[in-house]
Amino acid sequence: MLRSDGIRAGVVAVVLVVMSSSGACRAEVGTLQQGSLVAWGENDDGETLVPAGNTFTQISAGWFHGVALKSDGSIAAWGQNIYGQTNVQAGNGFAQISAGGWHGLALKSDGSLAAWGRIGFGELNVPGGNSFVAVSAGEENGLALKSDGSLAGWGWNVFGQSAVPAGNNFKQVSAGAEHSLALKTDGSLAGWGNNFIGERNVPAGNNYVQVSAGLQHSLALRTDGSIAAWGNNGNGQSTPPTGNTFRQVASGGYHSLALKADGSIAAWGFNSDGQVSAKPASGYFLQVSGGKYWSLALKARDTYDDLLIADVDAFSTDDTRIARAVTIAGNATINGTADWVAGKGLLNVAGAVSISPGSELNVMLNGPASGGQQFQLFSNAASISGQFAAIHVPALPGGMTWDTSNLYSGGAIGVVPEPTGAALASFVVAGLCGLRWRRRRRLA
Repeated sequence: MLRSDGIRAGVVAVVLVVMSSSGACRAEVGTLQQGSLVAWGENDDGETLVPAGNTFTQISAGWFHGVALKSDGSIAAWGQNIYGQTNVQAGNGFAQISAGGWHGLALKSDGSLAAWGRIGFGELNVPGGNSFVAVSAGEENGLALKSDGSLAGWGWNVFGQSAVPAGNNFKQVSAGAEHSLALKTDGSLAGWGNNFIGERNVPAGNNYVQVSAGLQHSLALRTDGSIAAWGNNGNGQSTPPTGNTFRQVASGGYHSLALKADGSIAAWGFNSDGQVSAKPASGYFLQVSGGKYWSLALKARDTYDDLLIADVDAFSTDDTRIARAVTIAGNATINGTADWVAGKGLLNVAGAVSISPGSELNVMLNGPASGGQQFQLFSNAASISGQFAAIHVPALPGGMTWDTSNLYSGGAIGVVPEPTGAALASFVVAGLCGLRWRRRRRLA
């Protein structure tokens, strides 16, 4: 619940999307992290009556209301509005949102903060300045992370939940109902505020990448993809599923959610209104967030009008890779360095592919190579124009070699270092139709 980033800490997840002159939506950085909203569970205040559209990039579920950030930087809100918690600020200069108990917070693109809703305990009295990089709304307080790694807190502080620890070694913060959590730069955790049932007793170690504070329980994601949980477990909310296939966690009121690497959702804990059992059975999801008795998810959009890849890891690891088929109804333009995980997704481009001068492609394998495999980067493209200055492909095991017959004309072949240290073969070519490898034929 109540945490705002919605994805694994340390991964740049802000998706910049611009509108073309025709009004069509274009994924500006190629991370393909836009989607539609899906909600389930309690609906007494319209919590699950989510707005339509497929250009949302971030979600946050409050106690009885929800907020979502759109690709144009504007905010949508729905659900209970007794205290004006859905009367979001107008404009499109927002970079991150967070729904609290009865208020909302937002980070603006200039690094300043905005707030709306209930002001009973000073939760709307956000600090001034433009040095903030993240914000998290608690039940009746707020927390923010500054660019220097320090924390700020305001609002209700009866249990010390807004009395943030000193230091500038933090990289993520999460406000719960009466307690707060933070992830440090060394991968360890910090907790403060109410400790009625052990909710702030963070586990030891420095192998954590994300935290989420709930009503009286807490969740953390480990570097190996497994989940740690502590605090109230009266409804099983602190008994997470086993395994190491998770990439995001979200604490609700008395239930918990997690996003798996394959884009599916796990849910456990209190199920009074179907907030656990009614989770979507299919679909590829990008984020999850838990309210008090309801749940919210961002479902990946599978069709984009245009795609521009510009110096980002568009197809690389974790949350930014394409692990599903994606269709670009318009044109795809490569302007920079694009990373593509072979076999983890298919980018179908119905229009033209344009490769700007100087662009490079890094191809990464997902699993062992086998003879006869072929990977198509741009499927069914009407045309491919321009050239890659270099295409970096992994070295293959003995008995196999790259087949470049599907590349436009050849060029120099050399070995260049991959960021991870593995050796890559480099092809300087005039374009790309596809990549495949085959077994070498033994000579008699």
